[in-house]
Amino acid sequence: MIKATVYVTIKQGVLDPQGNAVQGALHSMGFQEVSKARVGKYIELELGTDDFAEAENRVKAMCDKLLANTVIEDYRFELEATAQQGGSVNPAALKQQVSSGSSAALSEQVSEGNLEEGGQ
Repeated sequence: MIKATVYVTIKQGVLDPQGNAVQGALHSMGFQEVSKARVGKYIELELGTDDFAEAENRVKAMCDKLLANTVIEDYRFELEATAQQGGSVNPAALKQQVSSGSSAALSEQVSEGNLEEGGQ
């Protein structure tokens, strides 16, 4: 199983009225140090695959078709191996980040730790 975490944000240069409203509210509450606020979406998906390449392609398609309006929004996502029945995975064992501005992975992080399958 792979967990995808998707972050969708308004593109730079596109007006963000919701962000402006949050900034104004924070200022009215005494948080004057906030110079800019931008509002976006955070989405978690659990995918029934262990293939990172397949997961990357599928999540990109989901973002392009539904999760982000690519005319005015950017997206990025992280793919992370998760535990399966009968086995365990170090949550940081395998992680990949992808941005909508890039056709390839921005970074692939393989941290120390073992990927265990089937309780081995």
